[in-house]
Amino acid sequence: MGETQSTPIPFAQGMAAGLSELSGASPAQINVLSDAAGALHVRPGIRAWSEFGTAPVDSPVIGIFEWRQWTLFVTEDRSLCALDAAGSVLDLGYSLGGTGRPVFAYDQERVVVTGGGAPVQWQGAGAATELAPGMTDPSGSPLTLTHIQYLSQRFIGNVNSNTGIVQWSKPGPGDHDQWPIVGPYYAEAEASPDPLVAFWANANEGFAFGTETTQVYVADNAVGFSVAASQNVGCLV
Repeated sequence: MGETQSTPIPFAQGMAAGLSELSGASPAQINVLSDAAGALHVRPGIRAWSEFGTAPVDSPVIGIFEWRQWTLFVTEDRSLCALDAAGSVLDLGYSLGGTGRPVFAYDQERVVVTGGGAPVQWQGAGAATELAPGMTDPSGSPLTLTHIQYLSQRFIGNVNSNTGIVQWSKPGPGDHDQWPIVGPYYAEAEASPDPLVAFWANANEGFAFGTETTQVYVADNAVGFSVAASQNVGCLV
């Protein structure tokens, strides 16, 4: 009679990837959320995106933003378009400046997008236009932003100049085309001399991300925005 040998079953994590728990990997879960009790629920609103239709969409889509009844999007050739509820594509007649990822924001009257060039606005009808024509950054160069947000009745973003400059518009719905460089309308994220690579907002706070540091800004009646916190944590892009 032949000799019998016992071989252990490898249950250790990392042995293989798959759907079976016996393989050593956790079961794959797609488009689900776990509640406090650990039960799994299908994520609401997750579905495959359909095609954008025919022309004028002749280039891959690189950025999408929902605003009111429209889905705004930017294509790889930097064209700005809007998809309405009926499925029709509107060419907004504007080519987004810069080479960065499109970043969107909005207020009561308009949606704004930038991607390293001049910020652009659209008010739901007609063609898109430049938000702040003729405005400059503190160095005197034309105003260009990599990111833009809306805080305390102001549009605010980081200047695309490889510096730490954060600049914002005058407050109020009628003054968003004014970005002065005299007075409390810009600041330098000076926790470190690292350049800013992004600016995002959440719950009335602005987060300036540099390559080495992160600073949090809050609204300030005297100076527009002031620093509330700083950390030695940065971003590459």
